[in-house]
Amino acid sequence: MTVSRFGLKAAIGLFLVFGMCGTAPSAPVKVRTVVDNAGIKATPEIGAKSLVKLPLSTIVSVLDKQGEWYQVSFDKDGKTISGYIHEMLVEEAPDIAPPEPQAGEEAKPDLAAEIEGEIEEAKESIRQEKNLSGAEDALGGLLAKSFSLADPKKQKSLVIEIYLWLGISRVTGGDEEAGLKEFKKMFDVDPAAAKDATRNIATPKIDALLKLAEQESLGLIRDFSLEVSTDPPEARVFFNGQDMGSTPGSFRSPSPKIVLEVKKAGFLPVREEIFLTAASGKKTYRLELLKRDLSLSSFPAGAAVSVDGRDIGRATNCRVEGLAYGRHEIRLTKNLYLDWAGSVNISDEEQPAVLAVLVGKSYAPAGSWGERGSGLFDNPIALASDKDGFLYVLDESPGRIIKLTAEGRAVSDWKITAPELRELKNPTALVFDGQGTLYVADGRRPIVLKISRDGRTASIWNGAGGGTSEFRTPSAVGVDSGGHIYVVESGTCRVKKYSGRGDFIRTWGTEGTGDGQFIQPRALAVSAQDEIFVLDKTRVQKFSADGAFLASWGKSGRGEGQFQNPRGLALDAAGSVYVADSDNHRIQKFEGNGRLVAVWGVKGRELGQFAEPVAVWVSGQGVVTVLEKANERIQFFSVGLPGLER
Repeated sequence: MTVSRFGLKAAIGLFLVFGMCGTAPSAPVKVRTVVDNAGIKATPEIGAKSLVKLPLSTIVSVLDKQGEWYQVSFDKDGKTISGYIHEMLVEEAPDIAPPEPQAGEEAKPDLAAEIEGEIEEAKESIRQEKNLSGAEDALGGLLAKSFSLADPKKQKSLVIEIYLWLGISRVTGGDEEAGLKEFKKMFDVDPAAAKDATRNIATPKIDALLKLAEQESLGLIRDFSLEVSTDPPEARVFFNGQDMGSTPGSFRSPSPKIVLEVKKAGFLPVREEIFLTAASGKKTYRLELLKRDLSLSSFPAGAAVSVDGRDIGRATNCRVEGLAYGRHEIRLTKNLYLDWAGSVNISDEEQPAVLAVLVGKSYAPAGSWGERGSGLFDNPIALASDKDGFLYVLDESPGRIIKLTAEGRAVSDWKITAPELRELKNPTALVFDGQGTLYVADGRRPIVLKISRDGRTASIWNGAGGGTSEFRTPSAVGVDSGGHIYVVESGTCRVKKYSGRGDFIRTWGTEGTGDGQFIQPRALAVSAQDEIFVLDKTRVQKFSADGAFLASWGKSGRGEGQFQNPRGLALDAAGSVYVADSDNHRIQKFEGNGRLVAVWGVKGRELGQFAEPVAVWVSGQGVVTVLEKANERIQFFSVGLPGLER
C-alpha cells in the first residue's frame, strides 16, 4: 500500500504555522489509518502502551508531529482521546465522509505469523540478491502491519527485524547511506533489542555500518572527519564540490557520504565517492603527473633533441611523447648551426608546439649571377625583394631598377613608366611594403619616391610637415608590419617615421657616438617584431618602433665584430643581423643582441670572395644574397663548410 507523505507533511506544517500565529485553519488537518487495528500509543515509542486500536480508514485530527509520530485526537463514546500514532499507519484524509468505525472489531489472531512468513520470503530474496526493490516494498508494507499488533514485545521485535533487513537490502544494492538510515531507525526503536538482534552479523561492511548507526542513535557522533594526505603535498581538497583546504589535513563533513576530489596543478585530479563507516577515516594518494605530447619542429629539420638535459635520441621534426605538466628546457643541436635553446610550458591551455629557426654559423657559396663587365649591372648599390620573391637591384649610374627572375635574368617586360623615376639624381635605397608598393630614396634630390604596384604612377615625399623640415640626404628606407615608413637621413643623422600616406609621426637621433646618436647612418632594417636596426659608419644600433634605444654593437676596425665603411644591413626569420662590411670585403652575421655568429669572405673575384659588398638580403629559406658593387654581381650563400661551393 502506498502512503502519500508530501501532502500530509505540508499540511501539518501549515497547520502548525497558523496555530502559532493564533489563527487556526477553518478545519483541522486530518489523517486516516491505512491498516486495521492501528495502535494509538500513550507515548511516541513503538513499545509504548496502546490506548486503543483503530479500525481501517478511521479518521483522526492531527495536533502535532514529533519525528515519525503524529500526536492525534479523536472522539470515542463521547470522550476525546489524545495519543500518538506512527506515520506508517496513516495517510492524509481526503475531503469525504469517512466510514464509521466498526465497534468490537479485533485483530486477526494469525497476523503476527502472517507477517513473520512474509518477512522470511523477503529475507530470502535479499540473501539471493533477487528483486531487491520488490523485497523492500514488501518489508515497507509489513512495517505498517507490525504497528497494528497488540503484543508490544512482538511488535518491537518484528519492527526491528524489518528495519534490519531493509538496511541490509539497501547496502546490498550499493546504497550505504540509505542502509545506515534504516539501521539507525532500528536502534531508535530499542538500542538493546537492536544490538541483540544484530549480534550474529558477520559481513564486515554491514557490521561497521551497524556500529555507526548505534553511535548516531545514541548521539555519540555529530559529524565525520577524513584525514587526506598527498604526495606531493599542497593539493586542494574538495568535499561534495566545496573547497576544504590543502593537504595534508583533517577535514570534517556532516555526512558520511562524501564525493572527494583532490586537485593540484600539473597532476591528474582524483575523484572518489567515499562512504565513511566510522566517525573518522584516512586517505592517502600518490598523485600522477599530467602528461602531454610536444610537437617539435625546426628550420632546417634534422636537429638532435635534448629535453631537460637528456638526449632523447630523436631529431626534428618529431613528436616528444609524455612530457609532464610544467616547464621543460629544450635544446636542439645541428652541425654548422648554433645550438638552439628554449623552454616550453606544458599545460591544459593549448596543444604545445615548438618551431625553432636555427641560426647558421658557417656558409658556403651556392651560386652567383653576373660578373664584372657582363652588362647585367653597371653600378649596383641596393637590393630588395617583393612579396612574390622577385629580386630588385637599384643600379645607381643609369638610375634604373632591375627585376630579376629566379634564374638571374632581367625581366624584359617589366619596367617603371612613372616619369618621376627618370628625375632621380642619386638613388640610394629601395624597399617594398606588404602590398607591393615600392619606395625609392634619392640622396641628392632629396626625396622619397612612392611608386604604385603597376609602376605607372608615383608620388613624391620631401619629408616636410608635422613640424619637421624637408629631407636632407635620405640614405635608407624601411617599412614595418603596420605599413609605417622609416627614412634614414645621413645629412641630419636621424630617423624619421611616417604613415603609409606620408604623414609625419616622429623622429629620433642626432650626430654623435652616444646611444641613439649616429655618424653617417646609411642602412636600416625592420624585424618581424618591428624592432628598428640602423647601421652607421661604425656600428649597429637597435631601437623600438617608437625610437627607444635598445642595444648597440660594433666599432671601426678590421677585427671580427668591427666594421670598415659598412653599407648593407638585413635580417632573417630568426632575427639574426647581417652586415655587408664593404671595405673589409666580408659579411658578418650577429644574433639580435649583437653576439657574433659568423664571418665569411675576403677580397677577390672568386666564389666566396667579395669586392665591396654593398647590400645583403636573406630569403625565407635562409639563403643569403649578397650584392657586390665592384664585382657587379650577386652571390648566394647557404649553410655549409667554408670554401665549398654547393
